Amino acid sequence: MYLDSKQGKKSEHFIGTVITKELPTQELGQDVHNLVDGQQRLTTVSILLKSLADSCHGDLPNLRQTIEDLLLFRDAHGKPFLRLEMGRNDRPYFEAIMKEP
Repeated sequence: MYLDSKQGKKSEHFIGTVITKELPTQELGQDVHNLVDGQQRLTTVSILLKSLADSCHGDLPNLRQTIEDLLLFRDAHGKPFLRLEMGRNDRPYFEAIMKEP
């Protein structure tokens, strides 16, 4: 939601739908979904968030961590994993972008 400066009221922007299919899992507490539609939108938003996190310095130290928590999760041992995984062809490029400082 954002404030429309011309009319002075709140407005929204719809970027489209995301369709997922839940996949069966072997482990308790694991929640895995296959992305059916919305791959390009989620990838673009993820890269945008990573860029914002990388540019947070000085006055916004908590913003960087908050954004990184949206993009990554850590297992019980503290090992980080991307919340969004790419297919085999795009995986090395996406991971290089998302894991590099």
